[in-house]
Amino acid sequence: MKKWIAIVLGSLFAKAGIAQEYYVTMKGDTVRGEIKSFDKNGIRFKPEDGPAAQKVPIGDVKAFYDKKDKSVYFRQYLPDVKDDVFVKLLEDGRIRLYERLDLQMRFGAPTFGFGGISVGGMNQSKQKNWYASKDGKPLEEVKTSELLKSKSRSERKDSFYSLFDDDPDMMEVVKKSGQFGFDDIRKFIKQYNELNPVKSK
Repeated sequence: MKKWIAIVLGSLFAKAGIAQEYYVTMKGDTVRGEIKSFDKNGIRFKPEDGPAAQKVPIGDVKAFYDKKDKSVYFRQYLPDVKDDVFVKLLEDGRIRLYERLDLQMRFGAPTFGFGGISVGGMNQSKQKNWYASKDGKPLEEVKTSELLKSKSRSERKDSFYSLFDDDPDMMEVVKKSGQFGFDDIRKFIKQYNELNPVKSK
């Protein structure tokens, strides 16, 4: 798994000037073309020099590169969602940090007029969730912008702290800082990865 991710990222950076989109199949084959869109069910993809865009189920996609935000997305199982979804890779190393953007539709506030009470229009609410995985272990949610979650802030903080359990000095720095914002989480993960690089086999 680590070797495969390194190959994907290496290929991506090597072709950064081309910025060509692609997806990787479950067999590890790279299919080049254009990512039209993606959601929880899969990607809408137009093959290079191929026919019109077609739907590729999420079960057939291991990862894909989206040039719109210059990011690699991986299919991962999320414990709170209890399903496989696409998450954006933000930091790579022994600890990997991922982001999931959840677009939720909500009714607007009610309005009052001569015709009585009416419900406001639909509003799109963007909720972000961040997950971390260490040494290829299952993802754990470490931060969210959602107000109502089954996992408490204290539980998410404990999950975050556990990422540094093999580096007492780093653990002390993290805990003493008392900071638990997203920028702090990303900074500490980046720092850990720099101090504890992945060992080549």
